Amino acid sequence: MEKTEHVRMRIVRPSVRLLGLLHSATSRASGLRTTGHVGLTTLVVAEHDNVRIKPATRNTVTAAVRLGNDVHLLVAGANCTTAASEGAQISGVRRVLALDHASLANFIAENVTAAVQTVQDKGRYTHILAPDTASGRNYLPRLGAMLDVQPITGVIRIVSVQEMRSPRSGARTMSSS
Repeated sequence: MEKTEHVRMRIVRPSVRLLGLLHSATSRASGLRTTGHVGLTTLVVAEHDNVRIKPATRNTVTAAVRLGNDVHLLVAGANCTTAASEGAQISGVRRVLALDHASLANFIAENVTAAVQTVQDKGRYTHILAPDTASGRNYLPRLGAMLDVQPITGVIRIVSVQEMRSPRSGARTMSSS
């Protein structure tokens, strides 16, 4: 079964950023029910160099699996099919979405945010996770603003869907859903 889906997309509007863990407006508003999906699904935004997936992405996928949802991996870049194929081999990833567009070549925050928002609008993910790196810190807050949610950042351990550990906010962070 092929689990990599190549998507051609035209980015028409620049957008915002997010990092760490984001509990989406869909799950907050609907009590963790999604529209258009059979189950709950988490989106992980891959960090890569258009050829190889970076180790921080693997760690993020491991955290996403702890949420108990299906995990989809978004590989957004230019000529990133090799990275998307590598992402499909990561344990726990059920589906890979490959967004291949020249505007995503350098992982510019505005373009990545627009891409992630477009994928969220179509997929209605309950959670969006990204590695807690400089790149993630650059686009996640923008994405949070566009989705009207507050990112939970610096998560070092996911205990459950409603409890995450973060050194920045004390011993634990509780989700409001």
